[in-house]
Amino acid sequence: MIQGVGLNIYNLYAPCWGATGYQERYAADMSNLYRQYQFNVAVPPPGAPIPGVPKCINATAMYVWLNQNNVRQALHIPGFLPNWELCSTQVTSQYQRQYMDMAPFYQELLQSNVMTTYQPWYYQRQVAGFFKEYEQITFLTVKGSGHMVPQYRPAQALKMFECFLKNTTYL
Repeated sequence: MIQGVGLNIYNLYAPCWGATGYQERYAADMSNLYRQYQFNVAVPPPGAPIPGVPKCINATAMYVWLNQNNVRQALHIPGFLPNWELCSTQVTSQYQRQYMDMAPFYQELLQSNVMTTYQPWYYQRQVAGFFKEYEQITFLTVKGSGHMVPQYRPAQALKMFECFLKNTTYL
């Protein structure tokens, strides 16, 4: 079992901010990040957990920015709604699944024709991952990324989204 050994289960290549030895580094990073800014929201003290954030995830910057009054107003978020949280228990408790198992949908999609074989795709002449295109779906990986691709590989995520939206190949 890998729980409790300091491994970041969301990104195996990234540090686990909640693990032993990272508390000091986390506090130093946060103090440097916010030294020039004044916010109207409470910044948790170094090492204090932020509501709704799993271990190993550093969501302080998102939490602080998304809960600023001017940002909430720009996003048209009513003032009566609670603060933003990465993994909100309020949202999870009220979420209702329409489908409990997506396997039948994938099996149906995969019955369609293979358009391209499993092959690498590139960003700036470097292998960015691999993909395989079917008639109605593309399976794509992003090399070196964690669970949240735009967080760990933003440039590659942008290319991936652009190719998807323009319906162009990932080559």
